Amino acid sequence: MSDLIPILGILTGIIVRVAVFIWLYLEGKGKRETILEIAKNMDDPSKVEDLLGIFDERKKQPIDYRRGDVITLFFGIAYTFSVLPPWDLSLRASGFW
Repeated sequence: MSDLIPILGILTGIIVRVAVFIWLYLEGKGKRETILEIAKNMDDPSKVEDLLGIFDERKKQPIDYRRGDVITLFFGIAYTFSVLPPWDLSLRASGFW
């Protein structure tokens, strides 16, 4: 019975990943079929490229990694001051701990 819990945990992780993969595939399948049907009826290749640009869901701006670092820093400070008792901080700062 004690071996059943880790096995169920592993199976749950596998099932969730497979379900998300299938869900994303089926969600994108309708988009791909629509683009294919419209592209068959269009003669101008530049219009097809514009159509593909409409369905592109990626961000157009570059990712700012500094923002993530600032969020992590503030979370670390907030975690430190909310979880650790004040006397523990004073002992660590004085070099006693």
